[in-house]
Amino acid sequence: MLTLLDEFTATERSKVWLIAYEHHYRDELFQALRSNHNRGGWIKRIKRPEAQIVVCMDEREESFRRHLEELNPAIETLGAAGFFGVPMNYKGLMLRM
Repeated sequence: MLTLLDEFTATERSKVWLIAYEHHYRDELFQALRSNHNRGGWIKRIKRPEAQIVVCMDEREESFRRHLEELNPAIETLGAAGFFGVPMNYKGLMLRM
């Protein structure tokens, strides 16, 4: 397979690797969802939450999560790691006045 990839241009090869990565990530996500089906915290309760909200698990969003849960205890908030280990090249928008 690697020999075949050597015949591709750098752009074509990059696209193949990106598609493979996305398929692998998608498959891992679906497998995790399948493995955890009916294992949520609400299963032990009689009533399902009105909403589940997933936010980044850093200190800025933590207060937002707590506030939502205080306002409506029927909302379940969950924390997720965001962008850890994912290289990003960000360039901010430059506004001209």
